[in-house]
Parts: sequence; C-alpha cells; structure tokens
Amino acid sequence: MKFAPELFHELVLQLLIRLGLDLLTLLILLRVIYFKAYNRKDLFFTFVIFNVVLFLVCFFLNRIELSMGAAFGLFAVFGMLRYRTEDVSVRDMSYLFFVISLGLLHAVIPAMAFKKNSEYVLIAASDVLALSIAALLEFRSIQNKERVALVVFERLDLLKPELKADLIFELKQRMGLNIQNVQLLKIDFSKNSAQLKVFYTDKPRV
Repeated sequence: MKFAPELFHELVLQLLIRLGLDLLTLLILLRVIYFKAYNRKDLFFTFVIFNVVLFLVCFFLNRIELSMGAAFGLFAVFGMLRYRTEDVSVRDMSYLFFVISLGLLHAVIPAMAFKKNSEYVLIAASDVLALSIAALLEFRSIQNKERVALVVFERLDLLKPELKADLIFELKQRMGLNIQNVQLLKIDFSKNSAQLKVFYTDKPRV
C-alpha cells in the first residue's frame, strides 16, 4: 500500500480538530456545569477517560468504514463496563451518558460534501446546543440538586440488602435530608461501624 502524505496530514488535522472540540466541550460540561452544580471532582477522571477512549476508538474505526450499528454497539459496551454492578446515582449516570455521547458525536460525524470542513461547524453547533440544554436544565431554580455525603454509621444490622429501605429511613430520621440512595463503601468491624455514601437532594424531608 502506497503511503500518501497528504492523506496522513488530513487525518492528523481531523484528529486534532475533532479531539480539541471534544475536550473543550467536555471541559465546559464538567468544570462549568457539573462541578458548579455538585462541587464534586471524584468522577472527573472516569468521565474524561470514557470520553477520550471512546472518541479514539470510534475515530479510527470510522476511518475504515465503521457502521453506525457497530459504533452504537461500542457505545453500549463502554457504558456498561464500569457501572454494570456499581450503585451510582441517576444524575451521575446521565452525565456518563453525556460524556460518552460527546466522544461518539465528535468521532463519527461525517464530512459534508457540499463544503470543505463544514462538519466542524455542525459539531460546534451540536456542542453549543447540548451544553445549553444541560445548563438550562441543571440551573433551573426549581431543580432539586442531588448531592453526596460520606457518613459513618454504627448500626451494622441495617446493612443487609433486604433492609435497605429501613436503612434509608433511619438516615432520613437522623440527618433530616431527602435521601434518595445509599451506597456501602466499607465496614470496620473493629470499630463496629461502616462508611456510607449518601445521595440526597436539597428538597427538605417530608
């Protein structure tokens, strides 16, 4: 196969521009919207890795005529790898879906035949639209923000899976918060206590 420098340079240029747009959009989503709303940095690494890896895989496979069905198959696989068994909040899953979609979007939007480099305009417009909708929904005054707290809990008898509803009720009574979900992080039998990750919203407990 004959090496074509002009094709290689075009491929590198596309990679840099698309990846740059992807990372810029990801930075705005995570730093301006996600962090401002939830003040959390623990999932930044996960979000960025999922986005960049999926982008690179789809970008290069798309250059060998990857079908859209295969692309969305990769999308589903990447979406399930990390979180198929871990108990995470619905809001974090929504952001995970968002960052994976961004990687797929920037990698596979095709070049427009009617004008050179017009696909970048389409990508940028899609980014602005997606970020605008996310910001509008996230920062509405009536929106109840889901937050996370780490709690040391001493009643180990309530940690059984079948007693999760009782555990949430107990935490609601003690903390006075509208608790949505609880995740067990670790148990310290020597101190007869456990560390829990508690997901709650700003709406007062009824």
